Amino acid sequence: MTSRVNAPHWQSGPLAWALVSGVLTLLVLTQTLRSQVGSERWWGGLLLVGCGLFAFAFVEGIWLYAQREVAFSGGRIVIRRWAETLVGRPGVEVPLDTETKCTITRERGRHLTIERGNTIAVSMQLVYWEVDTVVELVAAFRQFGAEIATPWNGDHP
Repeated sequence: MTSRVNAPHWQSGPLAWALVSGVLTLLVLTQTLRSQVGSERWWGGLLLVGCGLFAFAFVEGIWLYAQREVAFSGGRIVIRRWAETLVGRPGVEVPLDTETKCTITRERGRHLTIERGNTIAVSMQLVYWEVDTVVELVAAFRQFGAEIATPWNGDHP
């Protein structure tokens, strides 16, 4: 049985950024196309369109890199960045047994640490995760028998 928590999906912050940057870029582009080719206004518009496209790609790319998916499958936990998920990369696999200890703390926002033995296998922020998704993660850890070292029930810090 496989369970995926926080699989890539649209979230309000990046979606709002995509809409705002897209609309502004289209407005500048229409004004640029109406101006005379080679004029100062045309070159300025072309520069603004390029900056707008770069800003859009930068923010969305950072979001895909920062967000992670947690999957429980075949007696192991698999952690992948959304960017890795979209291109089919394997991510970090941690066996789910008695040597594996999972900790969710409120330090520096919400933070997840998965230790195996005395070594930290995964350390990641849950700051950008929606509260319902964090609650779903805690439930999935409990369902698949992962030990949660801190008495945290998944409420918002």
